[in-house]
Amino acid sequence: MTGQRYQLKATKARLYGLVKRHFEVPVACQQTNFVKRSRNRDYALKFFYEGRIYSFFLAECSGKVVLSRMVDTLRVAHDRTWDAVDIQLTELLEQGLAEPITEAIAQVASTQK
Repeated sequence: MTGQRYQLKATKARLYGLVKRHFEVPVACQQTNFVKRSRNRDYALKFFYEGRIYSFFLAECSGKVVLSRMVDTLRVAHDRTWDAVDIQLTELLEQGLAEPITEAIAQVASTQK
């Protein structure tokens, strides 16, 4: 057996805390919309502020966890910025955004992909 495996587990407040650690967030947590993508463990926070739509995504891809930010300006067509940061497992565990998975759950998850 290899090392312990983990899966993402987020709440609105915990994801907001992670986003604030890496990006400037001009609104309070209560002013954001929390989205959990169905059938996988990807999460998003979205909000509208001063003519811009902010979207933050937390997702696992190829064994890495990435927190990305996309900002769309509504007044100007195609004025979109995007950037991302890698999030380490230690930070996810500190923030309560990852949980260990059992071997049985890992086997079920691998058959669903």
